[in-house]
Amino acid sequence: MLKKAIVVILLAGLTCALHSEPVGKTNQDVGKIAEPILDNILNAQGMTKVLWKGRYDKTEEDVLITVVITKRKNKNLVTGLWFQ
Repeated sequence: MLKKAIVVILLAGLTCALHSEPVGKTNQDVGKIAEPILDNILNAQGMTKVLWKGRYDKTEEDVLITVVITKRKNKNLVTGLWFQ
């Protein structure tokens, strides 16, 4: 049940982030990440990794988004965020 709640919260946060205006400069040649797809959820050594696949809308280059969640003092914290 907790895993489902975490995934729902993360998906909602990712959706909001993808539809918000960026702060600072952006690369106009790349564009935004279009249609992210939940790829996998991995649990190991007290951490949960959530992986999404997406594509930049202007270049159609693939991007892998990784969020790492660690439970500390009964709180789930995002301890890693990567765009590859």
